[in-house]
Amino acid sequence: PSSPLANTTTVPEVILSGMNLTQSFSGLAPGFVGLNQVNVQVPSNAPVGNAITLTLVLSDGFTNAVSNTVTLAIQ
Repeated sequence: PSSPLANTTTVPEVILSGMNLTQSFSGLAPGFVGLNQVNVQVPSNAPVGNAITLTLVLSDGFTNAVSNTVTLAIQ
């Protein structure tokens, strides 16, 4: 749904080369079935380069589910 947005019950931790990023949204992507979306802003003090790592971690307090790590180019 696009209004109201469907937020996730567990908010993932987003890690950019060791930095925890602040999220503005985590939930179902409006207009898509079964697709979750996480919005974050890359801070001005983020590392730059052609292979900056990004990982998501979901925790229920007992176990962690860690995503595959992807690389981004940040200039």
